[in-house]
Amino acid sequence: MNKLEQEKFEEFVKLQEKPLFILIMGMSGSGKTALARQFNKKFNIKSLSFEGIRKELERSEVFDVGYNEIVSMASERIRKKLERGESIILDSPGLNSYRRAQFLKSLRDIDCVKACVMKMTDYNSCVLAQDISAIPTEEDIIWKQYESFQVVTPTEGWDYVVRYTLNQGPSLEEIFEIGKNKFTKIFQHLEVATQMAIDRHFPSYLVNAVKYHDIGKFFSKVGEDEQEEEHIRHENIGAYLYALTSNDVNWLYVSNLILWHEVGYEMTTEKRNKIQKRFGKKFLNDLILLSTINKESKNEIIENLI
Repeated sequence: MNKLEQEKFEEFVKLQEKPLFILIMGMSGSGKTALARQFNKKFNIKSLSFEGIRKELERSEVFDVGYNEIVSMASERIRKKLERGESIILDSPGLNSYRRAQFLKSLRDIDCVKACVMKMTDYNSCVLAQDISAIPTEEDIIWKQYESFQVVTPTEGWDYVVRYTLNQGPSLEEIFEIGKNKFTKIFQHLEVATQMAIDRHFPSYLVNAVKYHDIGKFFSKVGEDEQEEEHIRHENIGAYLYALTSNDVNWLYVSNLILWHEVGYEMTTEKRNKIQKRFGKKFLNDLILLSTINKESKNEIIENLI
């Protein structure tokens, strides 16, 4: 799907004169370790494994090793490599912006190039991969990774962000059909909202954000009251699905609009300022448009039912 994106990234890696730090992040079973090995051979860059460091620490300590201890050791080893002018790859879950920020913060005084590779694989394939794994991960853990995954934000501090995808599940069009057949109310809401966006002459990337902002609800778990509005972390799943399956050149930006669209409701001045500081004014304005049309489309559906 994104072969051209990958070719551009690999050419970028080959042209760098400064040492490189490449983070390969993804869910358990997504194939990030295999991709790290591929990069080892292609670019002659050695790699560290987050899981390997965890096991190493557990063998040397009498207590359970926490995430921060692993990050600290990984960061120390990465720094030493980069300070010697050597490039390094880290194979790590890195599933949210806070955890990725920990690595970036530890490298802020080192003159290097920082690239983030999102290894994205459909959920069912990640689960099936455990059948041949030496140390399989339980499915409920993979689900937690899936519903908590945060696509990389354009403002995190990476010099390059790229996706390597493997999708053996439904396409975006097929996901829409799933919603049409199984989740009539959600599908109707997305159809009405999309038409509103088109009628108001939204740019194509924003129309896509409107059209797919709730696709995560087709797969997410429902809260205890079993209301469609209570689909748990559907925004994370929706952003993942869009980044996994979309051919849109603006896939990263649109995925972030989907990821953060719930934040756009009833924003205080303080929240608006925080979002603008973190993502920029353009993103804030697009987020407000998305949230506004989301609310208006729901109201229109309700009015038509009365």
